[in-house]
Amino acid sequence: MTLSMMETTVKKLVKVVTYCVLVAVVFFAWIVGDRVSASSQLDMFGVLITISSIIFAVMGAWLSLMKVEIMSGVDRASNNEEGDMYVDRARSLISPMSASAIILALSLVFVFFYYTLGHFDFFKQHYLLIRRCSFVVLSALVFWQFSSLIKLLFEGVDFLVSLSRKNNDLKGDRNR
Repeated sequence: MTLSMMETTVKKLVKVVTYCVLVAVVFFAWIVGDRVSASSQLDMFGVLITISSIIFAVMGAWLSLMKVEIMSGVDRASNNEEGDMYVDRARSLISPMSASAIILALSLVFVFFYYTLGHFDFFKQHYLLIRRCSFVVLSALVFWQFSSLIKLLFEGVDFLVSLSRKNNDLKGDRNR
């Protein structure tokens, strides 16, 4: 089995495990969601907004610093694999940023609904179902943010390893 085939197999396995854990989280959230108060959910959405804002800001700053390097790297790439490496680097920065932006938007929608839906009789009558559904969404968003952070961690380790390899390769050239 080649290294590329092993990487593909591991990526597929990680994807399957991620989806299984997501299904378990959503199932658990559905079962206990009606018992988690709306004010507790509001607090959790507030924390999610804070974390997502920080990630969005940090990744945006990092992307703006790396943009010129990534663009010139794609232009200077000697082969398709090298060009793809720069695109993957940009994707690793944009992916958590995009997730954070979507999480921020959905969290703000929840906060808006938290303060407005209580004034309508229909929603007052079905508050347990609404609370359960909102907790499912909250749990899925927390899971998405967490998995985005874990993915970012592995991307950072991969980047550090490739940087270390490149440095070791250049050490020989520097010593000559």
